[in-house]
Amino acid sequence: MLNIKYAFNSLKEKKLFTILTIIQLIVSFMCLYGSLYYYNEEKTKSDKILSLIGNKDIYYFKDMNESLWNYSSNKNKDRVKLEDFVGYMENSKDFNFIYNNDYNVSLKTFPGSNNIIRSDFSKVENNTNFIDVNSLILNYNYNKLFPLLVDSGRYFEAKDFNLDYSKDTLPVLLGSKFKKYFSLGDETQIMYGSKIITTIKVIGFLKDDQYYIGNDSSMEGIKYLSNYIIIPKFKMAKELSANDDNLYADYRFYLSSNLYGSTLVINNQNSTNKQNILNDLNKRLQEIGLSVKCAPLSEEFKNSVSLYKNIRNIFTGLFVIIFVFCTIGIVSNFLYTISRKNKEFAVHLLSGASNKDIAIRILLEVSMLITLSTILSIDLISIFGKLLNINFNNSSAIKLIILNSLLIIIISIIPMNKVRKLELSLLMKED
Repeated sequence: MLNIKYAFNSLKEKKLFTILTIIQLIVSFMCLYGSLYYYNEEKTKSDKILSLIGNKDIYYFKDMNESLWNYSSNKNKDRVKLEDFVGYMENSKDFNFIYNNDYNVSLKTFPGSNNIIRSDFSKVENNTNFIDVNSLILNYNYNKLFPLLVDSGRYFEAKDFNLDYSKDTLPVLLGSKFKKYFSLGDETQIMYGSKIITTIKVIGFLKDDQYYIGNDSSMEGIKYLSNYIIIPKFKMAKELSANDDNLYADYRFYLSSNLYGSTLVINNQNSTNKQNILNDLNKRLQEIGLSVKCAPLSEEFKNSVSLYKNIRNIFTGLFVIIFVFCTIGIVSNFLYTISRKNKEFAVHLLSGASNKDIAIRILLEVSMLITLSTILSIDLISIFGKLLNINFNNSSAIKLIILNSLLIIIISIIPMNKVRKLELSLLMKED
């Protein structure tokens, strides 16, 4: 206890040094946390992506200059060619057409809906209030290749797909957070687009850990489905768009979403056949007038991993630079303090203290600096982390604490070694 008090008082005597050192350590530890965070995110997310896509030969539609958006919003564009292309993809035997679109739908309000909403935006249609919620629309091929796990109820069957949105009741799966508010068999309403309302029926609830990956296979594309409505892909009648600009826009968006939210899994093909398939797809897209190309998901995945590694390297580099500078300052200060306190140490030794006691005091001073800086850096990350594109998580925080415990020993080695060599006779002789 006496050693702790002595270490604390020693730091109080050098207030400016203590404050500047803590600030430097906080910045360096925040950088270290950033490095640990991105390492953890890279590993966790890449494992999830790889576990889902495995060795599948997957391609997605890469929009070169927002041509899909322009197509969906331009009513003068010929929609028949795109309808034919979608039909070709759905019926091709060379590849599996995978549709997964997270276009948000609006759900009829219910008690507790504020805990589920995607945004505060709400709509009123036919005297009914609707709120925006997260949703994922899947086709049958997604159902076959990337099935989601159901906690209760049942999963989708072939009969659940391609129902008529405007006439049929759509079966849906709900994320685990909906369990508080809905039961199996419950019916309610959703609104897709501007004003098309249909009835949905709850057939199952997903397990809590279910997720899907956006069609670009990036690290940021991983979405957990606990607050999602999962909807089987439906048919949208063309005649809905005949005399209503809003409905016309909804249909065109629905149509173009077949590319925007889609991937292709090419069946077992040699390299020549595969290239012929891709060339044919790209040719058909050009004929429609879209600047869209089929690109391999693996390349996007590699680019995403590379981005995370680059960010991690930046944080690591900043940590090393700041921490080395800070360590030199701490060690130099302690060495200077030791040489300045020869008479004080001599008194301690004459009073029965040992070199070990003095060394422990040095270790405690370093421990106080590192511990306080660690606590403050974690607090700042939890409050302001989003400004640095990092979030607080227990795993990275625990790793930071463990590493900082090792840093205490590393910083303390040189000063403690000097204290260990102190001799009372020499201390008494020095002025």
